[in-house]
Amino acid sequence: MPRNSAKQQRRRGVYRSVSSSLFPTSMVQKPILTRTIRYQTDVLINNNPVTRGDLLKMMFAISNNPVDGTTLWSGVRVTRIEMWSVDNTAMTSCAVEWQATRGPSSLVVGTGTINQPAHVNTKPPKMSEAGFWSCCSDSSTIRSEVLFYLSCPVGTIVDVHIQFVEANGSVSSTPAECLNVSVTAGIANSIAFNVLSPSVSNAFHPVDVTWYRAV
Repeated sequence: MPRNSAKQQRRRGVYRSVSSSLFPTSMVQKPILTRTIRYQTDVLINNNPVTRGDLLKMMFAISNNPVDGTTLWSGVRVTRIEMWSVDNTAMTSCAVEWQATRGPSSLVVGTGTINQPAHVNTKPPKMSEAGFWSCCSDSSTIRSEVLFYLSCPVGTIVDVHIQFVEANGSVSSTPAECLNVSVTAGIANSIAFNVLSPSVSNAFHPVDVTWYRAV
């Protein structure tokens, strides 16, 4: 009498293997996550710096004191920046200048006409400062390092694509791995986004989300 194949036996439940899912498996408790945050500028921008500290403060939680908060990310890095600039009366341009201490800086410029928006789509060059992680455990000197400069006209849309790791701890007690921030005109016990570069007040504000200015 011919034997049943292993496939037939599995269908009938005759043959069962021990699955690894029956036991605890390894897992990443603090995975690397990705997201895109969209900004718009209300003023003309010329060589506006964005630092490591600015990236760390892109999203934060406000404590029961409305002027204090902590970041929700313990580490972050930029993977891509995309910009669109529109001017219905003249030619326009937008630019991203990546900074690098281990090589030359890289300037990426997009130029548009009256009927076509200026467009820039760029990734951090190899060995540029923005290609490395920015962490809350970094010293204040490192957090003040400029990663890139932005230049663009009024109304420019800027998409910042990032990778990040969530902070772990109580935001009210400011654990060591979270960066303490000072919030301007915040609301207590809320989570919000920050302007992209606090060095120019409200220059790049997040679109369609709750935001305050953290400095």
